[in-house]
Amino acid sequence: MENFLKLNPLLENILSGKVIVITGAASGLGKAIALALPFTGAKVGLLDINKMAVKEVALQINASYKDTAFVMHASVTNEKELAKVYKELFEKYGRVDGLVNSAGIARLGTIDSLNPKDIKLANDVNINGYFLNAMFASKAMIKSKAHGSIINISSASARGASKATSLYGVAKDSQTTMVREWALDLGEKGIRVNALLLGDLFGDEELGITSAIWNQVYFEKKAVDKELIKENDPCLGGEKLDPKIRKLVVEHYIGRTALNKPLHYQDVINQIILLNSELTEKITGESIAITSGNPTSFSR
Repeated sequence: MENFLKLNPLLENILSGKVIVITGAASGLGKAIALALPFTGAKVGLLDINKMAVKEVALQINASYKDTAFVMHASVTNEKELAKVYKELFEKYGRVDGLVNSAGIARLGTIDSLNPKDIKLANDVNINGYFLNAMFASKAMIKSKAHGSIINISSASARGASKATSLYGVAKDSQTTMVREWALDLGEKGIRVNALLLGDLFGDEELGITSAIWNQVYFEKKAVDKELIKENDPCLGGEKLDPKIRKLVVEHYIGRTALNKPLHYQDVINQIILLNSELTEKITGESIAITSGNPTSFSR
């Protein structure tokens, strides 16, 4: 069977029999997780608002792992849609063992420049969406009598601050508070809850997975902000991102880390697999940084 993300062979079938829901499964990190988990023997519920894109991911998975991916077309903020797709997933596979809360959006801007629409949307997706999916998933895990696992995808931004990112940073910090509270709520029911604080993931061109945050506009903005190029550089504003700009920005951020190594989707997925396995059955309520040693994520 195809190992889409070239995971360590030792991880094959380590999650055999488990059913794991991934929100935001049609793109970015969520898509990478969705493509990877079937190799571990898990069945996956692919939850996303983009119906066509999530169907394509399911087709790709099911072509190699028959009847392993189930489309859950819903908005993470719509409780009626979520109730429907979680019920359908349970009827399909008879259980739910895990949730990866991955769906999110970034609305950047200083507090005086934000508008009410952006504030409401960002908090609905990044905070309410995490709550709603944890609620539906935990109920399904309890019904399954599963030793379940909930993982919130957070960010190194939860432990730091930077200009014009308050909507994102506050949400990411909230997601780490959630896991401490939910760990106490769900521990006696055998469900563990943890967060991953991620460093910079720039996308993977080889896998055809792009980053919603690290788009052309953001790369160019950071190149100028970090004084890697001048504001009038002719490389800016082209039809596509200039490879020179991408290289400069990526190298800058990698250079800030203790290990001086880039972060890949596989690095994150390895931890997701472990946190869904019995190998980490005593870990709950924790926020684990995966950043190659970004100083902003070190505990204070």
